[in-house]
Amino acid sequence: MKKNEGMRYRLKNIMSLLMLALVLSGCGAGNRPSGSAATPLATNGNNVSASPGVPRRTAPAARALRVGQSFAIDQHAQSDQPALKNVALVIHSATVTTGSLVLRIAFQNTSNTTYSVSGGFGGEDAVLVDENGRQYNPTNVSANLRSLAPADGFGPGTANVGDVAFPMPSGSGPYELHMPSYAPIHFGLDTLLSESHAPLGQGNYAIQQTLHSQEPALAPIELQVRSLEVMSSVAVFSVAFVNTGRQGYTLTVGPDGSDARLVDSEGQQYEPTSVSDSLQTSIAPAGGWQPGQANAGTLTFPLPTASETLRLVFPTYNAVSMRFDANGLVAATITSPSGGTPAPTSQPSAADAAYTALSRLLSQQAMAVESGDSDAYVATFDPALRDEQRRVAERLKQVPFVSYTLRLAPDARMNSPESGTIEDVPVEMSYTLRGIESDNSFLNHARFSFARDGSTWRVTRSNFDDTPPFWRLGDFVLRETPHFLIFARPETQSDLPELEHETERAYTTLQQRGLTLEPRYVAYFTNTADEFTRLTGRDSSNYLGLALSRYEFNGAAITATSRAFYINGAAFRANANRISPTERQTTITHELVHLALAVSTRPFTPPWLAEGIAVFYSEDNGAAQRQQLANSGQLDDMSLIDLTKAGTLGEADYSEQRIGAEYMFSGATVEYLVQTFGEETVLDFYRSYAAVPAADVRAKLPQLGSSLPSDAAFANLSSDLTAQAVQQFFGLSIAQLDADVKAWVQQP
Repeated sequence: MKKNEGMRYRLKNIMSLLMLALVLSGCGAGNRPSGSAATPLATNGNNVSASPGVPRRTAPAARALRVGQSFAIDQHAQSDQPALKNVALVIHSATVTTGSLVLRIAFQNTSNTTYSVSGGFGGEDAVLVDENGRQYNPTNVSANLRSLAPADGFGPGTANVGDVAFPMPSGSGPYELHMPSYAPIHFGLDTLLSESHAPLGQGNYAIQQTLHSQEPALAPIELQVRSLEVMSSVAVFSVAFVNTGRQGYTLTVGPDGSDARLVDSEGQQYEPTSVSDSLQTSIAPAGGWQPGQANAGTLTFPLPTASETLRLVFPTYNAVSMRFDANGLVAATITSPSGGTPAPTSQPSAADAAYTALSRLLSQQAMAVESGDSDAYVATFDPALRDEQRRVAERLKQVPFVSYTLRLAPDARMNSPESGTIEDVPVEMSYTLRGIESDNSFLNHARFSFARDGSTWRVTRSNFDDTPPFWRLGDFVLRETPHFLIFARPETQSDLPELEHETERAYTTLQQRGLTLEPRYVAYFTNTADEFTRLTGRDSSNYLGLALSRYEFNGAAITATSRAFYINGAAFRANANRISPTERQTTITHELVHLALAVSTRPFTPPWLAEGIAVFYSEDNGAAQRQQLANSGQLDDMSLIDLTKAGTLGEADYSEQRIGAEYMFSGATVEYLVQTFGEETVLDFYRSYAAVPAADVRAKLPQLGSSLPSDAAFANLSSDLTAQAVQQFFGLSIAQLDADVKAWVQQP
């Protein structure tokens, strides 16, 4: 069971706040000339004076101005006030209207921190000067520009943007814009805006940039900006916050998707109008990240009109800046939040660098498997392994993968990566299969060894010694029936038609009995005793078949994955003379019952119940088995109390007689309960184990140690829960149920 070792932190507010109170003599509204008529430029300090140190630009050839024309300007000036050193004055454009020249101006924060200004001046203090030195005062100013700073302060690289309208100058350009404490900006009406700006076209743009945080507590969490979808009125970013660390990671307090900002070409910032549920309350997934886990989602913003450049900003992270032209996305680059050089990321240790490199190598190998690219798959291995791995690659092409991933296990350690070799690294392989329920992912554990090959790493050994996938042990054939994916060895191909018939018959039988079945299951038919043992981890001499599921904690739930059954072909051949010809059909049906109930089964479901219900639904000779059990002389040696604590049936004595008697007793117990209390009540009793909250189960398990303490913990949990459930559903103690079943079995 995976345990999320959460590392917790409280996100600190690292944003700086600079407050400025400006008292500037001679620049208040009361010192401006009254009215808006053109006035000769004064030099007495009461009006804006020309700056003799800044030469005027030579006027270009005069352009006939028409109402409605807009001109690109894109010039800026810096302030001589130290407190405003990070706030630039920008003229973006100029538009000719009836009787007016409207300047699109901004006060822009050029730093990478939050910045606030109180007091001072605003757009109403601007003065426009034409080439003849005549000055013009504003006739209209956007409400937000009446103060230099926006009400909620500047974000990194953002601006307070608006319009300032002046009477149409009588003189031609070039012009000057004067603002208190800023150097004059000289500009001309030279370039039509339509000639240099193009609207952002609708469509989907691949961004594919990875951003890192400067906050130490968020260093393991990278922000992947994957794509931008532009629609008629909104811009939707697909993003993911990914745990790149080797441990589970949890945020107790931290940012969420609504903290993102989109900054346009003018420096205006936009808040999200919509955030996907996955990012609504935190950038972390519910329950925290597992190693390598991505918490993906979308951020939706209003579509800016000034969209030639866009910058996506998220607190403490570098930003991604995007440049567009009429043909679409020109470039997407990593920048600072203000659009400058990004902050450097810390250099990883040799172990961390190796961890990242090996993770990338495994990802490349997995992508090659998904795409069926044998050459790319083989290239991830050492040359000495490539002939063998090419054969594996051909087998992998036959597997109907929907997804396939390889990743370093959470406990992977990079031992002495400086030596150029890393041995026995635990690796997890997970995959889903076509037609199989999407929640039924399969997991296999392996150990890989790696060696450095120049600037990259190669796999030098891959050993799936813990229940390897079927295709790792040799060639196979795959048959797809209406309800099964059947994997078998080529040597058993002549037997496959009958196997297909038996599996489908089992499905129909259980469907008719009223069990809820998934659309399709995975079945493995092994050929040799050795491969059955290797694939299942169980002694092949003790099993005709086996259904396996892997149970793990997944946030607030316990999930059952890797659901499949295995049929031991070698055991049927070896025992052909002493088992019923229908035994394989019975075994297939029995194991299918386990899969049908797997999502309701738990490691603490008592084995007499799990096996007894499979016997009940797969065998029709209950009376004969009860008689055989009554005559066996073993009935008094068994008790439901002992079998509730057992890990498996036959645990105390794995002799054929003993385990057979325990299976018959378990089947008889379930049959008695069904006859006495009804089938639905028994199924509700069975499902009650899955209703136990995962948190309650966690609390009962040891935090450290081998599997033995967990087995003991599950046995204790099973005893407690079963005693309660038997009383709840049947009004009996386990001891009374045991006595009642034995009396019923021994009836003539």
